Amino acid sequence: MEESNRLDQRHKAILYFIIQSYCRDGSPVGSRLISKQYGEEQLSPASIRNVMADLEDMGLLSQPHISAGRVPTDSALRLMVEDIVRDRSFIFADIETLGTDLEKKSEDMNSFFSMLSKELSERTGYIGIVLTPAITDLKCRNIHFIKIEDKKVLAIFVSSYGIVHNRLIHVEENYSQDQLERISNLVNERLHGITITEMLAKISEMLKEEKVQYDTLLRQALELSGKSASHIFSEQNQIYYSGTENFLGSMTSEEFDRMIKLYKAFEDKAKLFTLLRQCLKEGEINVIIGSENLYRDFRDFSLVSATYSTEGNILGTLAVLGPKRMNYDSIMGLVYYSTKIVNRLLIEGGL
Repeated sequence: MEESNRLDQRHKAILYFIIQSYCRDGSPVGSRLISKQYGEEQLSPASIRNVMADLEDMGLLSQPHISAGRVPTDSALRLMVEDIVRDRSFIFADIETLGTDLEKKSEDMNSFFSMLSKELSERTGYIGIVLTPAITDLKCRNIHFIKIEDKKVLAIFVSSYGIVHNRLIHVEENYSQDQLERISNLVNERLHGITITEMLAKISEMLKEEKVQYDTLLRQALELSGKSASHIFSEQNQIYYSGTENFLGSMTSEEFDRMIKLYKAFEDKAKLFTLLRQCLKEGEINVIIGSENLYRDFRDFSLVSATYSTEGNILGTLAVLGPKRMNYDSIMGLVYYSTKIVNRLLIEGGL
């Protein structure tokens, strides 16, 4: 950033002290507190006030009230975050036990992602968020069809990563469970190991073949699979989030008022989905601070996110949403290293 090049060692040290103090206490920082930190012999009160005035002129500090001290602006927080990213100075999180514990408690990748969002929240006191892979990015491990009642079938799509998608399908024929078992076996034999997109294309081509019209079971299998795949294909990435109640306990009264707006924003899943999808494009780790947020309701908060992937393909995002005065280095470390757990699980084929 341009401001970084204009800061000498003294200006940067005072700025970072103000940021750390504000992030810890949530209160404006005055020259007296800085003087206690450095001592008048090392830095006079007049020098401190001059430095703070310079930082304010640079747009790195602001004064919320006339009689108050100074608080860091979004630009100041951005300066610090860029230093953390550049120096890779994340605080290492103890994630090995986290990964082991979650794997033991999770029945499949869906429950793992849900529990991971809770763990991110509990370890930070803020909102933990997981964006799962898009269904179009997943290859089929197997499909099962279960009769729910007459002309209603539950289609269960299990991906190669162990991520499960269920859809209730209304069908024209009244299948028995025995028929559905034979259809499931035939589908898994013919359509295993391809994506939903590839599946739909293959089913379309196979239904054009003349022999299919004379093979009742194969025709039924393809039609039922095609209908199920079309329904599942329409699904977006799933979002798991947890910890809005944890967030309340760590906020100042001013932040509490802003939290009400955030609750309303979370009711609009489209906004959250768009925000997280934006993070997928921003690289391995990304921090959106306050005013940088796309939506007004999120501009009093910061979002720390990191992507997880396999074979070079980005699949989803882990994130923590909290106040702008969060402890960035530790939260960036937690989110970043947690993606390594997800990467390993996906490489190993999930749960």
